[in-house]
Order: sequence, then structure tokens, then C-alpha cells
Amino acid sequence: EQQALERLRHRVTAKAQEAEDLEPMLERLGRALLPSAPAEAQARALNPVSPRWGNFGFQSSDPRTDLRTGRLALECLLYFAERYPEIALQVVGEARTDSVDYPFAVASINVTHHLARCLGLSGEGDGMTVSRTTLQHFARTMLRSESSGQGRDAFAELQCATVRRLHSVWCSLKEKTPTLTVMDFEPCMRDTILAARHFLRTADLDELKN
Repeated sequence: EQQALERLRHRVTAKAQEAEDLEPMLERLGRALLPSAPAEAQARALNPVSPRWGNFGFQSSDPRTDLRTGRLALECLLYFAERYPEIALQVVGEARTDSVDYPFAVASINVTHHLARCLGLSGEGDGMTVSRTTLQHFARTMLRSESSGQGRDAFAELQCATVRRLHSVWCSLKEKTPTLTVMDFEPCMRDTILAARHFLRTADLDELKN
């Protein structure tokens, strides 16, 4: 269990911007989020700097500027886009609309950071950190996931489920109160992370599908 947690901690702390496979991962992310685009358009989107990255919810035309955290944030974005492509495309598309309007990629990166804090993996201890018992429970879940042979990543599954919940809650709030802006997004993020923390206490990986 401890080794599984250490492997996850390394993914949290290893800087994405320094990763040798940063560019290949970004290329895969771009292709996953533009599956129907002509090859020429995909090539333009995968340039080191392209306005298309802003369409995915990065803050600028260079996604690397948002990837100042560990590589796990990028891995989770890529996992969501490749493993659940239809859902990812729907969420990214809706997030861009005027009626929803939030930066999907930035929100996903922040979710990864908050979940890592909940699991005590980021070195930022606070009142949000789960108990040792919960952490051991999650470590066992990771080990089952790794041994399943299905290519599933327990943390990434948790992160994807959390992102989807965040998106759903924000869409509902915006529908009820259209005047909300991204400045009102933080309380929604906080409540979603609290829900994920509660979920971690008892859930197992199979429940994340729901």
C-alpha cells in the first residue's frame, strides 16, 4: 500500500513542465479533443502555441503555462479525454458556451491539486486531509486497479468523476442564476471537493462509474 501511495506522490510532485514526455502527452490531448478535425487542423492545434488550446479551457494559447503543478494534472486531463472521449468532448464543449462559461482545463488541473491535498500527497497539510484509514482504503483500491489489467487508474477515475460532478453542479447553478460568473466558481469547487472527500471514506473504484 505504501509503495502505491509513493508512486502516486511522485506523480503529484514531478513537474509536468520538466517531463520528457510533455510534448507527446500534449499532442495526444490535442488529438483526443479534436477527433473529427482534418489532419491539417489537428497539426495547427498541436503547435507549441495555438489559440485552440484556449478552446479547451487553458488560460492562454500555450498550455504549458498552466501546467506548473505536478504531471498528474496533465495525466488526468489526458486520461479523461482518451478513456471517456464522448463525455470529455461534451463537457469541454458545454464549458465554452456563454450559458456555462468556465475554463475546463484550468478547473480540471485545480481538481487534481485539491484531491492530492485531500490524500495528503501534495505536502500541503490542512483540515481537508482524509484520515489514515481512508488513505489506506484508497491505496488498496489503487492496487486492485493496477492489478486488474484493464488500464484503469484509480486516482484518475476519482478525478474524472469529480470533474463531471463539478461540471454538473455548475451547470445547474448557472441555469438557476444565469448572472453567475467565473468569479463565483470557487464555492462550487469547494463543495465538490468536500463531496469527493466524503466519497473517499467508504467508496471503491467500481462506484466511481456512477
